[in-house]
Amino acid sequence: MQQLFDCLDERVERIANSGRKGVLAALRDAQMIKTAYAYGTFSGAPPTCVPAFL
Repeated sequence: MQQLFDCLDERVERIANSGRKGVLAALRDAQMIKTAYAYGTFSGAPPTCVPAFL
């Protein structure tokens, strides 16, 4: 899981450093995936979020 989180963070940084649009969307997507994982972990259910955009 840590590799997925690192990949999401790197994606946000890569888009931010490129100067292109989409930084906020990438940041939002990363946060949503992390939140969905945390909710699944704390509720006792496995995370069901699959990041199809990676």
